[in-house]
Amino acid sequence: MQYFNNYYYTDKEIKVILDSIIIIIDTRERDNKHIIDYFEKKKISYEIKKLNIGDYSFAIPENAELHINRKLYFTNICVIERKADS
Repeated sequence: MQYFNNYYYTDKEIKVILDSIIIIIDTRERDNKHIIDYFEKKKISYEIKKLNIGDYSFAIPENAELHINRKLYFTNICVIERKADS
């Protein structure tokens, strides 16, 4: 059981949360067609939005059953900075 957002979640609930994650891609990210193609092939949700820092981050969508009352963005907490040659 894990603690998140003032609630305790079971392993099953954590799997639901992780399976619903939305990858956020910075609008200025270049040469990432292969990454977007992978997301689409694997049916991984993503949004293209301007990020203040980093190239990629994530959000968790609203889920009333799990007491997540609105989309939670982690864009200032957890980011990935991809270098041009990776």
